[in-house]
Amino acid sequence: MSVRRAPKGGLPVLATQVVRRKFSEEGELVDTHGDYAVAVRQLAAELDVPLLDIEKLSGELVRQLGPERSKKLYMWVEPGEFDAVKSEKKDETHLNAFGACRICDLAALEIRAKVGGPGTVAAVILALAGNKIITEVKGPL
Repeated sequence: MSVRRAPKGGLPVLATQVVRRKFSEEGELVDTHGDYAVAVRQLAAELDVPLLDIEKLSGELVRQLGPERSKKLYMWVEPGEFDAVKSEKKDETHLNAFGACRICDLAALEIRAKVGGPGTVAAVILALAGNKIITEVKGPL
């Protein structure tokens, strides 16, 4: 099955989620989303639409950084690091501003490679940790 372009020429695009930062005792990244990314990949193939494999790209980044350095991408806050945060925070799911920028860079490169270069207008649906975010991307990336 193939999906038609939207009336104004928009192209449907599917994206997998960002990986959670969870490492095994051996230091290997652990899959915490189950078959979610598999289902998105299968649907993109079935509908014949571009796939932004953010799970794969974010997983490569987190693996490359490793258990300690990858904390810099997520909401890890040490006590006293910020006046407003009184106690330690260890969030393995949500990205901080730096992490969001790194993932955005990966997504932009993936959009350019999979959807098209300058002048492309795409409706991109990103499913991040169960929340759907719709972003319109216009012009050169």
